[in-house]
Amino acid sequence: MFNTFLFHFISFYNLLFYCFFQGLIRCETIEGVGKDHKLTVQIGMDAPKESVVYDALISYQAPIVATYQGPGSSNAYTYGGQSIVVRGANFGPLGTVVEKAVYGELGVYEIDATDCSVTSSHTEITCKTGKGAGQGHKMVK
Repeated sequence: MFNTFLFHFISFYNLLFYCFFQGLIRCETIEGVGKDHKLTVQIGMDAPKESVVYDALISYQAPIVATYQGPGSSNAYTYGGQSIVVRGANFGPLGTVVEKAVYGELGVYEIDATDCSVTSSHTEITCKTGKGAGQGHKMVK
């Protein structure tokens, strides 16, 4: 039988979670976003600490867009700047940086949304529309 030791923390980038060691490292991930995260194992609570980095390629599910609402979702101004609320799943916790939100037709006509932020954990992003024209656009990135 193996002894059980508490590892100080395991992280991928700035995401921390605690694990126990019993012959293997078994962990539960915490909420987050992104893909191809590396895993850092830091052993010990006091100095000297030992860290090991592993290219674990830990990934979260891709975002799912279900609905659009708000003034920018229908008959929007061509000069942009109107609010659009995107609801769905896998957007990440509050405070998640939305690196890019694009709508239009992939590879043909793409408009960058601006000022995007997660406004309800995992299920809602609010953005401002970009400058553009057309109708029936969908979030494509």
